[in-house]
Parts: sequence; C-alpha cells; structure tokens
Amino acid sequence: MASLTAASVSYKLQGKGPGAKDENSNRVNNIILTFGDGTSTYPTGGIPLVLSKYGAPNSIDFVDILDTSGGGGYVYTYNRSTSKLMMFYAPTTTPGALVEVASSVAPASGLNLLVQVSGH
Repeated sequence: MASLTAASVSYKLQGKGPGAKDENSNRVNNIILTFGDGTSTYPTGGIPLVLSKYGAPNSIDFVDILDTSGGGGYVYTYNRSTSKLMMFYAPTTTPGALVEVASSVAPASGLNLLVQVSGH
C-alpha cells in the first residue's frame, strides 16, 4: 500500500483570512486539513505538510490543533522540525505514554482537523 504524502492532504481556509495578524505581526489562519482515503497508510514519522498552503510561506511558528472531532479518535501533533502531522493513540492494554500510529495503519477516508497556524 502507498503511504499518505503531502499531495494526500487538502487545505481549506476557514475564519481568519490571509490578512489577519497576531500581536507579533505573524499571519494567523484557521485551516481545515482533510486527509485519508481508507487505503493509503500512515507514514512513519508523520504526514508531510506543505508550508505554503498555510498562508505563511516563509516559516511556521506554531500549528495549534483546535478541533479533532473529525479526526478518527487519534491524538495529533505538529512536528515543527519536520513539518509533519503526527498521529498517536492511547494504548488500552498498558496505560502510559501515547504511541505513534504504526505505518501499516490506513486512516479512514476523509479525516478532518481544524488547525490554527501562525507564521510569516
């Protein structure tokens, strides 16, 4: 099976537009990320995201995951050093730290996350 790639993710601007800025004059955008087709698998280390699609083409200061209700029950985090969206789950057999989703897992079709991005 093929892995999810940067081309597997669609970006839809929501709320604050390209002109919105925070207290540090960074661009702030709310974006819905949609990914997953039910067959492509999660790549080890995370799903690559495209910097320019966030409306902050030079650098990203943070990506805050605002709403995961359409995210299939996973816990998500943005890895700034690799520009990847990472997926985790809480193990049911042994309580403890979150575990990264295995590369053999194919996320359900049409997962949606609402994220807020700040950058410049």
